[in-house]
Amino acid sequence: MMIATKNVLDDFQPKLEHQNQANDPTTHHLLNIVNEYIQASGGTASSRDIGRYLTANASYAARENGGNGVTALTELKEIYGSLNKFVNSFPQIFDRSKAIQGDDGGWEFMVSKNK
Repeated sequence: MMIATKNVLDDFQPKLEHQNQANDPTTHHLLNIVNEYIQASGGTASSRDIGRYLTANASYAARENGGNGVTALTELKEIYGSLNKFVNSFPQIFDRSKAIQGDDGGWEFMVSKNK
């Protein structure tokens, strides 16, 4: 029972830890990439498509090292654990739908900018 309680608490920890880190250069870089894609997609984008876009972009660390390093998606996962936790860490910026199952059986959610 202690493990189940710990897992539930872990789900909320990134929101508390990272809520005020939008000024951190790495987080700022990730926020810019996600916002850029949502805007280019007409205001709403699927989590899968955002993940693909993050994979196509360099991480903050790679950008600072002349392009050598990991993708923005890898950097996001190293810091936040998942795109879901990243989006949930910034409720003042993002709106997230419930997860839906796609035709291929995979799960995704929609993300839009908070108005």
